[in-house]
Amino acid sequence: MRPTILTKLLCLSLSLSLSLSMTACLADVGGGQCVGERCNDDPGPDGGMPTPATCTNPQEVTTPLVIRSDADLASLPKGCWSLNASLRLEGPAITSLAKLGDLAEVNDLEIVDTGLTQLDFKKQVRVWGSLLVSGNSKLAALNNLAVKKWEGATNGGAFFVSYTVRGNPQLSALEGLRYIQTVDGDLRITDNGKLGAIELAELARVGGTLAISNTGAPAIHVPALSQVGRVEVNGNTALTTLRGFSATSIGGDFILRGNSQLSALGTTSSLSQISGALIVDDNDALADLGGLTGAMQRVTGSVTITGNANLTSLGALSHAQQINSASITNNPKLGTCRAVEIDHCVPNSTVTISGNLTQNNCACWCGQ
Repeated sequence: MRPTILTKLLCLSLSLSLSLSMTACLADVGGGQCVGERCNDDPGPDGGMPTPATCTNPQEVTTPLVIRSDADLASLPKGCWSLNASLRLEGPAITSLAKLGDLAEVNDLEIVDTGLTQLDFKKQVRVWGSLLVSGNSKLAALNNLAVKKWEGATNGGAFFVSYTVRGNPQLSALEGLRYIQTVDGDLRITDNGKLGAIELAELARVGGTLAISNTGAPAIHVPALSQVGRVEVNGNTALTTLRGFSATSIGGDFILRGNSQLSALGTTSSLSQISGALIVDDNDALADLGGLTGAMQRVTGSVTITGNANLTSLGALSHAQQINSASITNNPKLGTCRAVEIDHCVPNSTVTISGNLTQNNCACWCGQ
């Protein structure tokens, strides 16, 4: 159900017994004008997104709302309603969402520093714009949400969405983000120490930064991700597997740092260019970069590979056509010859090599 006053043209044909016909037509109500931002009954394909329980003709509210106490709830609609604006839920006094009533959907949603343990909306709420979930010390799950960018027409330009889930120490699951496909800005999932596996099977594009840092996730899976501006995977101490990344290029840096249990990169067989820096730092269980560098042709920034205690292979990095500069240091099990290959085989590269496993007589300079 979309919050709009566009009605369909209804024509009723009446046949008369003398073979005479007449047509009575009820014209558009409201002049066919958009109300609020969302102005199209079809936001685009939903993919696997479930259809929430809805209602007929919800009351539309177009004023942004900030809810900090029960007093702020007094003027809300009593029946089914749609918020064609932003909703901010803020502060420790917010311990339940039941008094929001039959809320069906919102544009942007912010849940900040609340006392919530769960998102106990009366029914699943669709979020068509941006999402911020931050500093909720008791919140355990992003249940009862269906988050997906509005792709239909609007009165004021297309939606520009970003999603941030940060600093929620009890959060264990991201159910509400499961069906996101497009993120115009950043997707940041950070400082959620109990978070389980991150499965974003339909995520295809992140225009800004994809940052997954300081979580409890044992696995990250983004198999449909074909376009991303920048990638940071940092400080996920339970992470063992990173899979997906079907992108052929990354528009900025790729940073893999401080994931102490990460042992498998899966395959990024299509990734041929990083238009920024490549940093692989302090991933003590990682032995092989083959999954990351198999098709790598260009890194337009610098390459830093340092402090990886069990790294023994750089994969096909020595076959790249362009690396601006490289620093390969303090990887105690990585043979010096593997680093020297980059220095000798990548045109015009400048390579700093130190603190790796000493090797002599490196005869196969280009890793034949």
